Amino acid sequence: MMLVFFIGCNNKQSTVVSSSKSWAFGFVNWNNTFYKETDKKLDKVGSKIGEVEVFARDENIEYHGTFSNEYEVGSEIYSVEGFETAKAIAVKSKGDFILLIEQTLNKEDIK
Repeated sequence: MMLVFFIGCNNKQSTVVSSSKSWAFGFVNWNNTFYKETDKKLDKVGSKIGEVEVFARDENIEYHGTFSNEYEVGSEIYSVEGFETAKAIAVKSKGDFILLIEQTLNKEDIK
C-alpha cells in the first residue's frame, strides 16, 4: 500500500518569528551576581562601578561578564548609597537611576 501526500504551493511567503522564552524578570548580572529590576527610581546614587557589556537575548546561552536582558550595552551601573553592592545596585536608563536588588531579596528588604 502506497500513500501519496500532496503539498500545496502558493506564492505567499511565510514569516517565522523566533523568540526565546520570556525571562522571569529584568536583570543585570554584575560581578557574578544577578540583580533583579525594581520599579523604584533613585534620586541619588554612589559611584560608577561598571557598565553593561552584553545584551542577553536568549535564555539558552551562557553569558559572561556584565550582562543584562533589559538594559542596553553601555548602560552605566552605580553603587547605591547606604547599601553594599552585594545587595543593591543602580542602572542609569533614559536619564533615570533604576534600583536593582540581589535576586534573592524582596523590595521590602531594601528601604
